[in-house]
Amino acid sequence: MQRKSTFAKLQADTRHFQKLVTDLEKLLKEAGDSPEAAWRAQILIKSAQETDKSLWELLYSYETTLRGQNNDTDLRTARTACMKLHRDFKRSHRALIMCLSVYEKTQRAEVNRLGAVGWTAGDETDLFDRAMRQRELDKVQNSMHNVNGLYQDLAKMVDQQQEKIDHIDDGVFDAKNKTEAG
Repeated sequence: MQRKSTFAKLQADTRHFQKLVTDLEKLLKEAGDSPEAAWRAQILIKSAQETDKSLWELLYSYETTLRGQNNDTDLRTARTACMKLHRDFKRSHRALIMCLSVYEKTQRAEVNRLGAVGWTAGDETDLFDRAMRQRELDKVQNSMHNVNGLYQDLAKMVDQQQEKIDHIDDGVFDAKNKTEAG
């Protein structure tokens, strides 16, 4: 009975780990330039790595307990189920390794980009934090540039229409003078 409850817990933990890795894959694909997504990815990565380590140890421990017992039908069934669970875990583990690789490449590219603009190397986490802030500053600067362009376009439109406004103003003034004279 103990073996079945341990297996059920391992199975639930493996499903949770698979979901974590799937969420991380999706987040890394959709992250783009969003600092919020980057921070969420960092949190998911840490959680997935911790789950990966503890689940690996639990699976190994469970397999070890199965090896030391007599061969009966229930035990063979339990070993087969454990092998399938281990297979599922390994698939998710490989997917996590791929996610980490993609994430590290993205981070390195960002750090290299910052190095190209004169930032000095230091702690990679610090550089990544600075990269996120720099990315946000770039967005703000780009937005300010766009607003400046809008104001310049508005000023041109006012200049172009100023002659028409002056002509209408002159007409109103003439009409007022003629009305007062008449």
